[in-house]
Amino acid sequence: MREVVVPLSALPESVSSFTVPDSAIAMGFLPRFDIPYERRPYHAQVFRMSQLSKVMREHGLPVGDTEDGYAGYHRRALEKYVEIQVWSDETPCRCHRS
Repeated sequence: MREVVVPLSALPESVSSFTVPDSAIAMGFLPRFDIPYERRPYHAQVFRMSQLSKVMREHGLPVGDTEDGYAGYHRRALEKYVEIQVWSDETPCRCHRS
């Protein structure tokens, strides 16, 4: 497996954004799939990268549960991630492959 590592500071503000947690949850799509959803103050928003520190200070890092298994995953709190979006057809920065 290969991964691409991109420092957040390398992402241009003009082509990057984030949601808390991932966009499917943040935008309220879970009820469409009969998955419980509890709206939070930071949901239904797409933030600029310059807002990351402020949003994390106000709402904290997502924690979710720490269970690794996927059994029943869709019935647990799904507040585990901050999702970064890159909106560009071009490579927006130099990336490091490992």
